[in-house]
Amino acid sequence: MKHNKFLVLVLLFAFSINLILFAQTDQEYSEEEWQKQMDEGMMRKNEMIFQLNSLNQEADSLNKVIAEKESEFAIELELLYWYVDATKSDVADYRKLFESAEKIINSKSGTKEEQLQKLEEVGASKIKCLPEFWKRYQTLIKHTATWDN
Repeated sequence: MKHNKFLVLVLLFAFSINLILFAQTDQEYSEEEWQKQMDEGMMRKNEMIFQLNSLNQEADSLNKVIAEKESEFAIELELLYWYVDATKSDVADYRKLFESAEKIINSKSGTKEEQLQKLEEVGASKIKCLPEFWKRYQTLIKHTATWDN
């Protein structure tokens, strides 16, 4: 019984080796055909390397443009904050105040006097003139004006 298992194992191994070797020698090339395929492969490789290099250069230039635009945007944003006599932290604090007032006025919770008080708090700052807040501030005024109590 042991000899049969060993014999079957050896035959399977030999058969699988034969298939692997047969698959590798499936196509035979002449020296010229082989050289032609190698040359074509090298040409494709060189073209791809050239494309890769040009794409890397383009990506680098675009990254530089992005960095320039981001720095320009930061400068313009600081200038905009300067116009309304505010800093970045002042705008963040105002944003919280504005959102709480917006929530109260839009949900029509509380009395009209409370809503008007919140609207006055929001309207007291020049920060309301920033593009982020101006249209929303105008909407709050309309909601407060049309609110019936």
